Amino acid sequence: MAELTQQVTQPKTVKPLTGVLIIVMSLLFFAGVGVAVGKFFFWDNYQKISRADAILAQNQERVQADPKNPNKLADLGWAYFQKQDYEKAIATYKEVLKYDDNHFTAKVNLGLAYLSMEKYDRAEDYLKQALKIVPKSDLAHTNLGIVYLKKGQYKEAKQELDLAYRLNPGSADILYYLGQASEKLGNKDEAKYMYKEALSLDPKFSKATDALTKLGS
Repeated sequence: MAELTQQVTQPKTVKPLTGVLIIVMSLLFFAGVGVAVGKFFFWDNYQKISRADAILAQNQERVQADPKNPNKLADLGWAYFQKQDYEKAIATYKEVLKYDDNHFTAKVNLGLAYLSMEKYDRAEDYLKQALKIVPKSDLAHTNLGIVYLKKGQYKEAKQELDLAYRLNPGSADILYYLGQASEKLGNKDEAKYMYKEALSLDPKFSKATDALTKLGS
């Protein structure tokens, strides 16, 4: 009787080192997939949120929690202004004035917003209102001077900028705009002096450099 034989296949054994490598490669693969998914769905979107957007969202939340607080509304208005969303900034600052008609920040920033939109008459009106609240505001005097420059009222511009300079003699911006006013009034030597003074405070002030170059100095 023939012997019945059966070939038994022995299970293959995995060497310890090979097993470790397989585990490591698997972990790296899944980690890579996780990173790719996270980057696609979360991290890239997070990086797209700018600092200005984050500040805006934060101030929106604060106003939602306390919608009648004029200071929180003013902060929100400035957040819109920083985003160059002047229409929303104006609407928000006007909301501030419903709760505090003498809110200096709201009025001066309404002036700035209208100035940015080239609505100079409205800007002039709000900046004058702001100066009634804080007469010695170099910011309000400076921007009112800029409004007058834009409107071609150069004498008035120089008067406002002179007042701003007395309040803040260390401002290169004020000196630059004083130079602009002096130049428009035909006082080129005075304009050169103002530009040079501005550059002494801020050597990288390109507008002052360009203005001085155009005057031939």
